[in-house]
Amino acid sequence: MNKHIVMDSAEGGAGASAERLNRGQRRLLGGLIRTNFSLFVVWGAVGLLLQAQVQELSPDNKEASYTLIASAGAIIALFISPIAGSVSDRTRSRFGRRTPWILMGSIGGGIGLLGIGSANTLVQVFLGWIVVQITLNFMGSALMAILPDQVPDKRRGLYASMLAVGMGIGLAAGQIFASMIVPNFLLAYAVVAGIVFLGAAFFVVLNPGKSNLDEPREPYRWRQMLSTFWVNPIRHPDFAWAFLGRFCLNLGAAITGVFTFFVLQDYIGLTHADALAAIPVLTLTALIFGVVTTALVGWISDRVSRRRIFVSVGAGLGAVGMLIPLITPTLTGMIIGAAIGGVSAGTFHAVDLALITQVLPSSNDYGKDLGVINIATTLPQSMAPIIAGVIVAFLGGYPGLYWCGLVILTIAAASVWRIRSVR
Repeated sequence: MNKHIVMDSAEGGAGASAERLNRGQRRLLGGLIRTNFSLFVVWGAVGLLLQAQVQELSPDNKEASYTLIASAGAIIALFISPIAGSVSDRTRSRFGRRTPWILMGSIGGGIGLLGIGSANTLVQVFLGWIVVQITLNFMGSALMAILPDQVPDKRRGLYASMLAVGMGIGLAAGQIFASMIVPNFLLAYAVVAGIVFLGAAFFVVLNPGKSNLDEPREPYRWRQMLSTFWVNPIRHPDFAWAFLGRFCLNLGAAITGVFTFFVLQDYIGLTHADALAAIPVLTLTALIFGVVTTALVGWISDRVSRRRIFVSVGAGLGAVGMLIPLITPTLTGMIIGAAIGGVSAGTFHAVDLALITQVLPSSNDYGKDLGVINIATTLPQSMAPIIAGVIVAFLGGYPGLYWCGLVILTIAAASVWRIRSVR
């Protein structure tokens, strides 16, 4: 483990979280926020851009076509993320193990985005999306591993909450931007490609990382490749409960969010133009409530040295929010649901990453273990379009999405509460 982390943690206590950050810590925090923001601008924008682009290229089969592309990309991300984390763990360079992958991932992601933007067929969109998923998951895995690498336990609530703020603002900015620029697809993809590259470039310049060329590197064997995707839940039960909590939280949110554009048209009853106009309203509502909650909850969590209750309550609030569109299937109901969802996501994500870093099995494999945890984000993305498509077609239509989300988020809240090693 990094010596700096050990020393800071030993000085810990509630007072440590209240100490002022030094210049290097502030620079790292600012860099993480900006880079996470730029990464999630892509995810926020592309979610809507792909739906609109698929609808234009295949109007009669938009749900099936989008489901295929989104699911394939998420499956690729499912396998790439742990491998990317493990590769960065073993990387030796003048700039450390993480920063090279942050920069190279952003470059590759930009190329893939430009490929999607210039696509004239669904096959081109599909191939470009695969490239984006591979490269930006290398970038994201390296970025996330910096938290346990360089941040002491007692300050991780602050850093995790600010990362979540960057994520929330990035998602919202991406969605709003995409809703305003459709159908100028090439321009839209070029802009988000530039944003993610600049975010990574500024991070590398301001936080270059220290050389680790003299550190020993274990050989990478096929058996290790297979173990990359596995952490024994019997030996590490708290890691397993944290994984299940994040998995269910993301699955519940993804199932109800994957067809947002279609829900507004076919369930709420808005026109195509009104649905596009409503997306920024819903996004800003969730953003405002989410960002305020995230900043407050992360600070409180560090002050009271508690993680579990905040993460569990956050998931529970999400379950409550699923009831609103069922009770009031109107735009007003969607806005209220978005507000509750913002509070839920803000509470959960403000502390969840900090909690997870405290139940990681090994200090030598932060990137790999966080890559396994990232499966709890990517696997729901791959499952959600298929599950949502089945529900809409055969199990109650769009209302069924919200009933399913309610049950899954309740499981998420209960799972996190089973964690015992973190207060």
